[in-house]
Amino acid sequence: MTMRRSTLAITINLYGHLFKDSADEAVLALSHALDQAASGWANREQGNGGVLRAA
Repeated sequence: MTMRRSTLAITINLYGHLFKDSADEAVLALSHALDQAASGWANREQGNGGVLRAA
């Protein structure tokens, strides 16, 4: 017997609470990566070659 659900929404509704901390960590990591990328583009536009610097 398989435990497949008919839609992803059903699976998330049933099991999403188990992964809340993981989702929060993923959002923070993505936010940090986007901030670094934006910083790199700003440096490139200012003539710094788009070098990313450590935060």
